Amino acid sequence: MTEKNVSKKTATKIATVKKKVSKKQATKKTVTEKKMSIFTLEKNNGIAIITMDDQSQPQNVLNNEVSAEFEAIFVEIEADTELLGLIFT
Repeated sequence: MTEKNVSKKTATKIATVKKKVSKKQATKKTVTEKKMSIFTLEKNNGIAIITMDDQSQPQNVLNNEVSAEFEAIFVEIEADTELLGLIFT
């Protein structure tokens, strides 16, 4: 599978989630962002976007700190009943 095919599949999935959100979302628009040391969690109209960016390392690594933050984010996401989709970058 080439990188180009993966990008098309990803774009298609994101478009599908956005269509579902636009059908179900209320008239109010909510955007929240929570910055942790390694992850950023953005919630935008029913979609959660998790971005991993460890500035203290030359590349993102998995360690105890990352695991703890990752677990905290998913506890928060699991409790949010308004979320319809998730994008992890």
